Amino acid sequence: MLGSMNYSSEKQLSAVVHRLGDRLAQANTDRIGALHDLMARHLERGKLPAALAVGMEAVEASAMDPRRRCDALCTMARALLEAEAHEMASELTARAIEDAVVSNDPVREARARELQGQLLVRRSQFQAARQEYRIAGLRHRLVCDTLAMKRTARQIGHCYKLQATAAAASGRQEHAEINFKQALRAYRAATATGEYANEDAAIASAAAECESRRGNYGLARIQVDRALALLPRVDDPTVQAEVHLAECRLLRWSGDLKAAEWAGERACQAARAARDGTLALALQSLADVYDAQGRFERASDIENQGRELQLEQHRALALVRAELGALWRRNTPTAPVIAFNAA
Repeated sequence: MLGSMNYSSEKQLSAVVHRLGDRLAQANTDRIGALHDLMARHLERGKLPAALAVGMEAVEASAMDPRRRCDALCTMARALLEAEAHEMASELTARAIEDAVVSNDPVREARARELQGQLLVRRSQFQAARQEYRIAGLRHRLVCDTLAMKRTARQIGHCYKLQATAAAASGRQEHAEINFKQALRAYRAATATGEYANEDAAIASAAAECESRRGNYGLARIQVDRALALLPRVDDPTVQAEVHLAECRLLRWSGDLKAAEWAGERACQAARAARDGTLALALQSLADVYDAQGRFERASDIENQGRELQLEQHRALALVRAELGALWRRNTPTAPVIAFNAA
């Protein structure tokens, strides 16, 4: 009789322990989710050091969950990428890819590889970047994410376009022509992958720039008109600015300077709502139009505005990187000092 009572009490105690364990696990999961939400809010508001600090806590809390740790690492990498702290962002992205592969999670792997692709593009490692984007596209195809597939195809096109522009700037015209053609092929593939106004407008404006640089102004006009037709449905100010920039460059290169001036002004107006460096590019394009018109003083004023804006952004990013570096070294004593130098 006594043995039966002891067995019953042991079962009850075991059940209580299991329930407590479940509650603790649930509380830990909720905490991780809260940390991820807080990271996202900090990143959205441009509070990059705060996002990194919360991210470190989220990584520690996700020690036994590689999927959630991958999410935290990717968010931290995005914050570092925005601050142009490329070395550490690359390290975190590589760790995120490893966690996603171990978890056999194609969506998370694709997102991490896209971040790695962005980093490689900024270092002008275009071939390696395209490889990352291609793998990401294959992973998105596994889960039938059409929009994500479209974005990776667009990024592959951008890699070719940037490589072509760099080749043209160094006088390697044949190499530039090959890469412009490859970029246009990638943009055609992206255009055929679903219909999304923001992406399609960005793709059309990028294709227009490729055709303009090749001297195919008629084909470029077709792409610009297509992008302009999509503008009423575009809600991304960066894309809106890119469309007007493509039109501005086309009109300047084809000799319609007055219309190019109007397009440049519209590009500047749209770019003021963006948080990236689009406004500086728009101001430079408008300055080029004024210079072609012979309005040299006006061109100089606008160019100085763009240069001052870039310097201000660089100074702000340098301060943020210093804060990020101090935060990282405080939490990871073995981190190298050079980790937060912009690459």
